[in-house]
This record gives sequence, C-alpha cells and structure tokens, in this order.
Amino acid sequence: MSGQAWANVIAVSGSVLALLGVVVGGLLAARAQSRHWRFSEQADACAAFLAAYAGVYLAHVEAVRSGTAATAQHTSDFVDWAQFNEALEALNIRRTPRSLRLRTIWTRHSGGSGENC
Repeated sequence: MSGQAWANVIAVSGSVLALLGVVVGGLLAARAQSRHWRFSEQADACAAFLAAYAGVYLAHVEAVRSGTAATAQHTSDFVDWAQFNEALEALNIRRTPRSLRLRTIWTRHSGGSGENC
C-alpha cells in the first residue's frame, strides 16, 4: 500500500474509533443517569415510608395515652393506614434487595403480612 492509502486507513480508523467512543460514552452516561434517578426515587420512597411510619407511631402513642387503644377493636379505629400502606407500596415498587429486607423485617416484627398492620 502506498503512503496515501495508509493515511486514508488511519484517518478512517480514527474516525470510527472516535464514533465508537462517543457511542460507548453515551451508553455509560445513560446508565449512570438511570442509576442516579433510581437511587433518588428509592430515597424519596424511603423518606415517605419513614414519615408515614412516624405518623402511625404518633397516632398509636396518642391512642394509648388517651385510652382509645384499650377500647378499640382494631388499630384502624385510631390509625389511618392509607398513607402508610401507600408509602409501603411505593417502597415495594422501587424495591432493591435492601428495601426488600426492610419489608421482611417490618412484616416479621409487626406480626402480619405488612398490609394494614
């Protein structure tokens, strides 16, 4: 091959490699952004769950203090479980192995299925 042919091969090869680098970089950036978004969604779901749990806890404490808990048939008589169940389900939808362990621990300690504790 002549010197001009080698120059063309090198130029085309460089262009192809640069294009390949752009594609790989785009894929890596998209993956990182997706992971960041997923982490953000999981953090929001965990924050909502903890806020809902605090609400349930405070409602239960107030019911015990006022004596309502002693006469109630079910916890749903003094606790509004809707927000808690919504937050628990949002956490379940965005679950990771770690958040799945959280649900398992919650279910084990609550003595129920995790629904309408």
